[in-house]
Amino acid sequence: MLALTLGDPAGIGPEIVSKALAQRRDDDMPICLFTHKSLWTAPATLSRSVRVNYLPEQDFSGLCPGVASAAAGRAALASLEAAAQ
Repeated sequence: MLALTLGDPAGIGPEIVSKALAQRRDDDMPICLFTHKSLWTAPATLSRSVRVNYLPEQDFSGLCPGVASAAAGRAALASLEAAAQ
């Protein structure tokens, strides 16, 4: 199993993950994605071998695409900690 996070949600991570999962051809390796529901929308073509684990929501009001912020750092760290467990 491959544990995956979006990285910095204010960066290109969410877009890259969405495109990669939508174009995935090999369903043999299960993927477990860790994210916050308000930060990522699953592509319509998401494989059945991808399990999405939504983390408890936080206040992301300070999150702005392309801008480094404490909110983006907290979201990335929470996802990484959940994936490591």
